[in-house]
Amino acid sequence: MRFFYGIALGLLFLAYLPKALYSRLRYGKYKSKFTIPKIPSTDKPIVWIHACSVGETKAASTLAKHFKDHALVISSTTDTGHALAKTLIPAHAHIMLPFDFRFLMRRLAKQMAPKLLILIESDCWLNLLLETPCRKVLVSATLSERSLKRYQKLPSFARLVYSQFDFIGTQNQTYQQRFATLGIQTTITGNLKLDLPAPPSSPEDFAITIGSTHAGEEEAIVKVLEPLTKKYPQIKLYVIPRHPERFALVEKLLKTSKAIPITEMGVLQSYYARSKLAIVGGSFIGNIGGHNILEPILNHVPVFFGPQMHAQQELVQLAAAAGKQLEITELCDAVEKCITDSDHYGSLCAAAASVESLLRGISGKTYKSICKVKLPLND
Repeated sequence: MRFFYGIALGLLFLAYLPKALYSRLRYGKYKSKFTIPKIPSTDKPIVWIHACSVGETKAASTLAKHFKDHALVISSTTDTGHALAKTLIPAHAHIMLPFDFRFLMRRLAKQMAPKLLILIESDCWLNLLLETPCRKVLVSATLSERSLKRYQKLPSFARLVYSQFDFIGTQNQTYQQRFATLGIQTTITGNLKLDLPAPPSSPEDFAITIGSTHAGEEEAIVKVLEPLTKKYPQIKLYVIPRHPERFALVEKLLKTSKAIPITEMGVLQSYYARSKLAIVGGSFIGNIGGHNILEPILNHVPVFFGPQMHAQQELVQLAAAAGKQLEITELCDAVEKCITDSDHYGSLCAAAASVESLLRGISGKTYKSICKVKLPLND
């Protein structure tokens, strides 16, 4: 099975190479995908946490704070995740995970010699697992319907991957049932993203943050809300694209509007904290599947989002009365009702506060579950 994985990985690499070369030349990305990062020496036991991208990095930050007596190495798959990790998680080292070739992973694991490897959510690379000889856990674990169907066609591969873990903690019962379909035993520990701390709230009158947007969403949302910006001059629209490589383009697109494009990394939560309402992108146009709609709720900020939330169904259920799923054409009326009807807006804020109170403590519960596994962290 590993032989065939190697062949598939090689083919994937060849298909990926043109894009990687273009992105390297155009944006300066991917240089570290083919090199072994240098890990400084330390006397403390190393705990290696791998978080694929931005969302997983935020989740990892809630867990990382519990490993106070260990040297943390945080690895990322994407440049955006890597940049956020360096600002969000104090660590012994922050690295980019190399491409999952056996020789690269073997050299990296030998140099690092971790006592524990923690993977967040679903970025489970086979050679990473097989070449890292230590205890391994998968936490805040997810398994999409698409991945389940793929694993069902290759059950031996699924067993090979997930048998490497000493403990698997899933986000909820839905994911636990999907793992059970593959014969994999798990424990429900919760979604680490839901335990993110919220910055102090300082809402502006009447600020709306349009966050995590993708191509086509910025112009469409701002255009729908344009009548309100004329009718209510106090409205401020902050627009924060999901990907930094689109910052300059979004600035250009919104140049003639009253919207304010934000072109900084790692500031999304702080803008939610200064807002009266939030609109979360990745859910109105295309097939992204949605982003974390609970981030505004951490600051008791009501949230609106679009119909394309198939990748975040649990969050839609948790948001409950604090969030509304709308077509993009419905945004104008929904926002205006929050401006003109104080009782309606107050009920949304109260619902957000109720949801926020239920989201605390998941990282501590996950940490305790990890500690119950026989982990040689003090060797």
